[in-house]
Amino acid sequence: MSHDTELLIRSAQLAGQSYDNVTGALKFENKRTDTTCFVLQTTDCDYVIWRGTESKRDWLYNLLFIPRPVQKAWIHMGFYRAQQGVWKDVRKVLNPAKKTVQIGHSLGGACAEISCLLSREFQKLHLITFGKPNTFARFRKCRMDHLKTQYSVVHGSDIVARIPRVGYRPSTGTNLTQLWFANNGLDFINPDVKIKKQDWKVGESVSDHMMGGYQARMDAFCQNQHEPEVGAPRSRKRKKGKRG
Repeated sequence: MSHDTELLIRSAQLAGQSYDNVTGALKFENKRTDTTCFVLQTTDCDYVIWRGTESKRDWLYNLLFIPRPVQKAWIHMGFYRAQQGVWKDVRKVLNPAKKTVQIGHSLGGACAEISCLLSREFQKLHLITFGKPNTFARFRKCRMDHLKTQYSVVHGSDIVARIPRVGYRPSTGTNLTQLWFANNGLDFINPDVKIKKQDWKVGESVSDHMMGGYQARMDAFCQNQHEPEVGAPRSRKRKKGKRG
């Protein structure tokens, strides 16, 4: 199994930049839902970058947890409303025939995931999320088999990647890869449930959510890329990142 390290590093950088400004990108914003999305268009690729949770209003939408049906899936209503705040305008500038990478951290990851669900006609669609919450109702599995690649990246004790704890789950798919940057400095690819449960430190549940930490760990992972077996760790010194 090989990883597109250039795309992973680029995605982490863009997710971090979304909290300030993505140079050269189109910006879409809805103040009512506090949703911000950037579209960076190059000759070969459209990068769609969703900003994560920043304001108290974002968290109010996060708490609207009753699911609603959308395209045979049941979606967290708060996340769906946030995504829909700008999606109509974002969709107008995208080309389904062009390589498109949906990127997001925190609430932005949920918005990116929902956008992929609503973009099944896209021929070269990729999804990369960092510290994304559980977006879909547990009673109805949501498959993203139309994605060319799907990365869900979790940093150690990140609390947001574990909520909502009851009634919700992430999407799944043929090309899903979970990268787990553990508290002990090890990196896991598609770890089992036991590893995830053991990797928890209450004192780092908030700091591990910061995008700066994700960027530092992603840089180290990609720079030290000799392939471990699926589910196996690779040991190296842990790097702490600054807040994103």
